[in-house]
Amino acid sequence: MDAAHLAAAVEQLESELREFEAITGKKPDEHAMVLALKRMLPQAIRAMLQTMEKDGYKESKEYALKQARALRNERADGPTKAPSLPLD
Repeated sequence: MDAAHLAAAVEQLESELREFEAITGKKPDEHAMVLALKRMLPQAIRAMLQTMEKDGYKESKEYALKQARALRNERADGPTKAPSLPLD
């Protein structure tokens, strides 16, 4: 999965978690939620997340989505070139 589609995938995961809770009456296990989130992350974001001290699902999700937006924006902007200086 690429960073551009991560938000939709996270929304799908959370929909499934809400359905699980509605059916079973139990909250999903926090650790299992984090593992499911990590499995869907692009390798670059997963590596960044593993170097951070993010234990809970909510903070891991927020960090991953922030990084996905940054990667998407970086790709959209294209390679940056140094501003040209006048040759006076």
